[in-house]
Amino acid sequence: MPLGLNRLKRLERIRKLAAAQDELELALAASALRQAEQSLAEQAKWAAASRSSGRAALAAGERGAWLLAEASGEVAGWNATRLEVLRAELRKLLQPIRERYLRSHREQEQMVLLVESGQAAARQEDARKDQSAADDWFSRRVIAAIRRPPG
Repeated sequence: MPLGLNRLKRLERIRKLAAAQDELELALAASALRQAEQSLAEQAKWAAASRSSGRAALAAGERGAWLLAEASGEVAGWNATRLEVLRAELRKLLQPIRERYLRSHREQEQMVLLVESGQAAARQEDARKDQSAADDWFSRRVIAAIRRPPG
């Protein structure tokens, strides 16, 4: 295998590893965003449940239960506010990570094509050399037959 082709294969492996690393980073960032969105949905459910139990407690005249439900709803609101900020930050971070992954994946695919092209060129060169050797052998046989005295 030609030296240049070995180098291309090594570069191909490096690009493949880089693409895999970028894919993992993208998966982790997307997972973090999903977790933030799920937590935000949980906080919304918690706030709604707190409002509902607060209304029920108020209707029943249970001031302590109503105060607890109000406090619980406020905590859910604060958590939701912080989670909304986190979600916005994660969305901003996700775009460059996605672009980096797409770029490294594209570069890796280009390296695969380049290696395949190099391998095809090496096979063609080997075939050309084999054909040239066969032609030389045939030419030597024909010349030897011509120089040989009849007999």
